[in-house]
Amino acid sequence: MPNDISVASVARQIISYSPEEQKLLNSAPPEQRAKLQLEMMEQKKSELVSFLSNILKMKHDAAMAIIANMH
Repeated sequence: MPNDISVASVARQIISYSPEEQKLLNSAPPEQRAKLQLEMMEQKKSELVSFLSNILKMKHDAAMAIIANMH
């Protein structure tokens, strides 16, 4: 299923650190690193939930359009 693969690929990109984020984490003082990492993970989780929600909405809208066209 190509759509599943591309959704998984985008999801992996969302949850992985970009080079800029990795640089920011590495340059953070050790005492702040854990907090910064937690904040970044929470942001990524929010982005992932939003992305998946949008995918589900598009699938729902497509199904509803098909049903509407049957009548």
